[in-house]
Amino acid sequence: KSADALVVKLQLAGLTAFAETVISANSTDYKVRIGPEIDRNKAIELARKVKTEHGLDGFVTTQD
Repeated sequence: KSADALVVKLQLAGLTAFAETVISANSTDYKVRIGPEIDRNKAIELARKVKTEHGLDGFVTTQD
């Protein structure tokens, strides 16, 4: 899986990364997540770092 490979790459870069499986009626997809980060501003900065260093777009969200 490419999600697993990405998780390993991010973990080797020192990030707390993991993959989640998302199953819908039509497909199975995978989300790669980094965190958790308690402070929203730190999370935003981390998203910028991931974009700069790894070329990955992301967004900051809350997890309930």
